[in-house]
Amino acid sequence: MSRQQAIELKIKKDREIALKAGRRLVKCDPGDEIVISGFSGSFPNSDGLPDFAENLFNKVDLISDDDRRWTIDHPEIPQRTGKLNQVDKFDAAFFGIHYKQAHTMDPMCRIILEKSYEAIVDSGNAPKSLKGSKTGVFVGACFSESEKTWFYEKLQVNGFGLTGCARAMLANRISYWLGVNGPSYSVDSACSSSLYALEHAYKSIRDGHCDSALVGGCNLCLHPFVSLQFARLGVLCMDGRCKSFDEGANGYVRSEAVCVIYLQKVKDAKRVYAKVIHAKTNCDGYKEQGITYPSGPLQQRLLEEFYEECEVKPCDLAWIEAHGTGTKVGDPEEVKALENVFCPGRTEPLLIGSVKSNIGHSEPASGLCSVAKVIIAMESGYIPPNINFHTPREDITAFYNGRINVVAEKTPWNGGMVGINSFGFGGANCHVLLNWNEKVKINNGLPEDDLPRLVVASGRTEEAVTIILNDFLSRPLDREYVRLLQDVQAEQIPGHLYRGFTIISKEPKLNRPMDFQYYSGEPRSVCFVFTGLGSQWTGMGKSLMKLPIFNESIQKSNNILKEFGLDLIKIITNSDHQTLNNTVNSFVGITAMEIALFDLLIAIGITPDLVIGLSTGELGCAYADGCLTAEQTLKAAYYYGLALKSKDISTKIINVFDVPYHSKLIEKALPSLLENLKKIVPHPKLRTGKWISTSVPEKQWGTDKANYCSAEYFVNNLLNSVLFDESIGHLPKGSVLIELAPDGILCDIINQKLKKNIYTVDLVSKDHKDALGYLLSAFGQLFEAGINPKISKLYPDIEFPVSRGTPMIAPLIRWEHSEEWYVTMYRVQDKIKSGERNILISLKDDEYEYLSGHVIDGRNLFPATGYLVMAWETLALMRGELFSEVPIVFENVRFQRATNIPKDGNVEFIVMVQKGSGTFEVVESGAPVVTGRLYIPTDVNKEMIDMPPHPYEPNDTDLNIKDVYKELRLRGYNYKGLFRSLNRVNLDATVGTIGWFDNWVAFMDNMLQIQILSEDTRSLFVPTSLQKLFINVKKHSLVLQSLPEENPEIPVYVYPEIDLIQSGG
Repeated sequence: MSRQQAIELKIKKDREIALKAGRRLVKCDPGDEIVISGFSGSFPNSDGLPDFAENLFNKVDLISDDDRRWTIDHPEIPQRTGKLNQVDKFDAAFFGIHYKQAHTMDPMCRIILEKSYEAIVDSGNAPKSLKGSKTGVFVGACFSESEKTWFYEKLQVNGFGLTGCARAMLANRISYWLGVNGPSYSVDSACSSSLYALEHAYKSIRDGHCDSALVGGCNLCLHPFVSLQFARLGVLCMDGRCKSFDEGANGYVRSEAVCVIYLQKVKDAKRVYAKVIHAKTNCDGYKEQGITYPSGPLQQRLLEEFYEECEVKPCDLAWIEAHGTGTKVGDPEEVKALENVFCPGRTEPLLIGSVKSNIGHSEPASGLCSVAKVIIAMESGYIPPNINFHTPREDITAFYNGRINVVAEKTPWNGGMVGINSFGFGGANCHVLLNWNEKVKINNGLPEDDLPRLVVASGRTEEAVTIILNDFLSRPLDREYVRLLQDVQAEQIPGHLYRGFTIISKEPKLNRPMDFQYYSGEPRSVCFVFTGLGSQWTGMGKSLMKLPIFNESIQKSNNILKEFGLDLIKIITNSDHQTLNNTVNSFVGITAMEIALFDLLIAIGITPDLVIGLSTGELGCAYADGCLTAEQTLKAAYYYGLALKSKDISTKIINVFDVPYHSKLIEKALPSLLENLKKIVPHPKLRTGKWISTSVPEKQWGTDKANYCSAEYFVNNLLNSVLFDESIGHLPKGSVLIELAPDGILCDIINQKLKKNIYTVDLVSKDHKDALGYLLSAFGQLFEAGINPKISKLYPDIEFPVSRGTPMIAPLIRWEHSEEWYVTMYRVQDKIKSGERNILISLKDDEYEYLSGHVIDGRNLFPATGYLVMAWETLALMRGELFSEVPIVFENVRFQRATNIPKDGNVEFIVMVQKGSGTFEVVESGAPVVTGRLYIPTDVNKEMIDMPPHPYEPNDTDLNIKDVYKELRLRGYNYKGLFRSLNRVNLDATVGTIGWFDNWVAFMDNMLQIQILSEDTRSLFVPTSLQKLFINVKKHSLVLQSLPEENPEIPVYVYPEIDLIQSGG
């Protein structure tokens, strides 16, 4: 076998292994499919996905040329960029972040925290429910344009900068706040970072490393010089319009975005925006054209392997959301790969688009911006159009042979699968295939029942609650939408200080206005109070029978009472006033209602810390305390009523509040009552501490009479006075007291008797026409009081995940954004504008560490050329330009004294440049060290002394770098590092070469060193004056371009006859 055959065989085997692994990822058990269940994002001039969708469909150019990020007029830096709104806002208190940390956090880290919360809530889950879970966090990010500020400039700040700007913290801080234990890291593959993060999350869930995952992508453009680097790479367009696939395409526009999606298995998901069919990556590897040149063949290989692994025919896809940056090289390479893979076998043209035409290129976040556009299409049934597309590129033949069309108008789409491309400029390619949610909303989400829906909401501010409730009131009732929010609010969300509710119905005219209150977040004790006779009224249970849980409880009670020939449902629902004049009917009716209300409260997750019963209401306490079953409780009520009825005692006699039923007539009925109660309570149970007795004085609570729920206890209850004042005195301050009775008769009395800030809620009122609405409002009031009822339990269940088109929750969320937090922005400081600049030099600062190599006569002196560069930088900053781009002339410079640089401390210089005259001065310790004049020449050619280079051929007599610095050391110059860059000098020190290390201070100092060597003496020299210095930066750049990239050396020439040294520019 030849070497080539062996290589081909290995490639074939590797591909077979990769194909098997890819198919293993795609295939899964039913229910384990991975879906996008939550989404939140901020886009240029678009706050949230609905806002973004509207702008896309209306073909709004979301690029702006304002000065929100920087104020600089540089010919190479495009002024138009895509910018997020309000990047200085953050709800630090909600996330428990110290104000010092919040100020030093990268704004991306602040925003992505809020977006992560929003994405989780959007999925119908409370963030608290994720605590302790194997939830992964994967964030795509490249540049932190804030880190320079905190790492290198604001050195007096303690370690918050590191924990605020490290890119690992973009993911780690989310995991920390949520308390989740899955993988957590940031991914950097340049422009494909966020889709790479999605691929990592997809595989991590498939491999069992996590059960769900948050995937984020973020990018902010805060510093103009990063844009300058991209411009010089040749990928940006100066007109600020990304013309993807257009003949006029000339590069992309930099843009900002922060997006987060929540991935879950479909069996766990409550919502599905899209199913993730597959995700795969590859890399271009070596390319002759260079690392940033895109490789169409490798993109094509990725796509071919991808669709073979997931066993989907590429020709079945109608639309591809392409990478489409609008660069001269990138678009043709990508479209050719798309044509080769997706067009064979097609009957209709392939539709392609790129959201970058609308918002620019958000680089590491761009992949998730494409996902956002696809979700918009899947939810709406329309593909958003490209903008800036007028003439298809002539070098892309697929546009002219009818195989591929660019979507340039809002286009109807029948749904299905969509492929998404994302490519990094270093060759890291990613492709993801999404499929839409096929579940169609039936009858616009209206429920089949007629039950009004209670909607509760909490938030950081009043506005936060109002916006949510107003949204639900403003649209037709959608039971799936309501259910998602109900599940979010089923648990307390710490930090939400405002709570409110409303009630919505099929008929909007029946909707209830919203109500909301402040809630401190402090936990409250819950007390159930059961009322006795006097609370019954005709038809008291009729409306409540619509609630399934209440109805079920009443039906069970009805079956129990059939033994006695009673029709409970008729007792509590009919309109005959005579029904409740029957003592037995009143007793069993009230008790059954209280049992049903208790069952209802327990079903929605409200359990009592204390229970109190008024008179025969203690039967309800016995049921709530677990001492009696529902059957025992109902039969006890029946025998209560029967005993009184047998002695011909009507309810009119005993409907008196706070008075025992004791009379001679009742006393005669007690023996038979006791006998019957003993039959149904043969084995009395111990009462728990949460049952506060109203029939036994507190001083007797330790006796058996008080401890046991017995027949004797209830007979005593019937005879003794009601000790209600004594019992309610045990309620803790701030308690929530819920009255369980057919009519709320105690709440007002309790409020009058107690001064403990007790929050009272009665569940039913005979004076309210709509008993069901009143009950739902009561549950809303309980929510406002800090209780979190599981409201969804009140209604018929729905089948998750919800249907396509269910409105989003994330865009409704509002934060406490009253504070403004630090955002690093490039601004020419006012002092610098006026020509004054303070510079702190420390050898421990990475920027100035190289200065430790400038040692003369045993002292670490600040280089003379360093003063010149500081003045040069200051003048450039006054103009808002890079000093290395500005030609400069120095004249009549005087170095008045040397400055020693301390090893451990620092030295501060004040550089002052006068506008107009150009006179400058460098001051240290209150005294001038350098003075002179500098200016920017209007004609560089007039400033240059055009001297011919000395004829020179390297030979063995030349001094090499070792010889040079041995000679200089003998003269007292102990140079190190960059200050040892004079690599070769001829014997008369008129010609040499200097290594270029992108450092003007060291380079010009090395030019002065050759002058020292030309002096025929070993005396020590330091510069004292400089008649003229001219730096032509463009010429210097051209010289560098003519030299090899590795170890460039620039010739230096000395002309002693005219006191001139010349090198480079």
